[in-house]
Amino acid sequence: MITSKVKSCINWENLITLFAITIPLGRGLFNSAFILLIGYWIYRVYKGGIVFGKSEIIFLIIVSSYYLYSIVSLLYTDNIEYGLDKIYSQSYILLFPLFFLSFKKEMGEKTYLKAFKGFLLSLTLVSVLSIGKQLYGVLLGKYGLEALTQNNISTSVVDNYFLGLSLLISFCVITYTYIKLFKPHIKLFGLNALETIVISILTITLVLLNSRNLIFLSAFSICVLFFAKSVLIKRPFFFIKIFFAMTAAICINYWANPYFGGKMKEVVNYSQENSKDKYWGGMRQSIWDCTVKVIKTDPVIGVGVGDQKDQLELCYKVYMHNRLLVTDNNFNAHNIFLQVFLEIGILGVMMFLLSFAYMIRAAILSNNMYYVIFVGVFILAGLTESYFERNLTMVFFSFYGCLSFFSKSNLGRP
Repeated sequence: MITSKVKSCINWENLITLFAITIPLGRGLFNSAFILLIGYWIYRVYKGGIVFGKSEIIFLIIVSSYYLYSIVSLLYTDNIEYGLDKIYSQSYILLFPLFFLSFKKEMGEKTYLKAFKGFLLSLTLVSVLSIGKQLYGVLLGKYGLEALTQNNISTSVVDNYFLGLSLLISFCVITYTYIKLFKPHIKLFGLNALETIVISILTITLVLLNSRNLIFLSAFSICVLFFAKSVLIKRPFFFIKIFFAMTAAICINYWANPYFGGKMKEVVNYSQENSKDKYWGGMRQSIWDCTVKVIKTDPVIGVGVGDQKDQLELCYKVYMHNRLLVTDNNFNAHNIFLQVFLEIGILGVMMFLLSFAYMIRAAILSNNMYYVIFVGVFILAGLTESYFERNLTMVFFSFYGCLSFFSKSNLGRP
């Protein structure tokens, strides 16, 4: 009897919900959950319940084509060891589409919402524990207030890079806003008070993480959603209220939060101090400048997945960007498109864009706003960060891209 109950709990929906829960909890846990997914997939293949048609095979080839081409780039890369490491860490790009295709008939909005709820609660738990631990240290006098910012928070309990954690939180807040505005019948936790507490904690955490780009992206996306809703209900004041509320919140954060204010001053670049090594904004200019220079050496096929880091570091040395040569720091291209261009050239970028275009078209035809929101958030956030270079955000992209796409999209239509 116990065995039958255990078997009934082991299904695709529960396993991907478990995986969603483990994403914010660290690499060890989500890798363990991923092994369970692999084992379940192998078991279902053995039982003969997985069959791919022509449309599924075409889909798999298109969405993973740029990853497959990255593997081919090992043929002309020199640093094979680094290249193999990147290929291994990015293997989710191929495996998650394979898994979700295998169980597409068991997917739906119900499955998406169940996984999203688990993800929300897990992210909230990590946020509470992280802030609580750092706040306790501040109250005891062990730390200064800087302990409540950026990596000091994101790595205090789980070793998550602050920009990656900010991306996860931003996505959750924006998706939750969409659900409340356009699907008001959906009650994620049953109690409105619990939903308010969860979103409030995540919002506070996002502010403390001080990612200016993701704070602005969240505010902008929320305003866009409210604008769309105000057009549908023909109540312009509905949008005007949230616009002024978001503007006021950002202004208050600028004046009251010296860390956020300091990062904003970096963008403004006061006193006409244009040294590229003085401000982080200038450092990005140096990074992008070197990235473009390296791209020009192999614009068609790229330098190869293994040589991307070495070629960038060589450029930093040649042009004496000394702050980009900090020990144990890997300053990547800080843009997902430039990173792909650097690795596998214009051919890879075309494959990368094709994979998005193919899935976006299918999502639009299926009226799947979950995927459209996910892609919009990831692409806009990725204009200033190379999220494929970090394990947390790579897993998030691969998993949630498939989860949101297969929650509604019909492969037979594209």
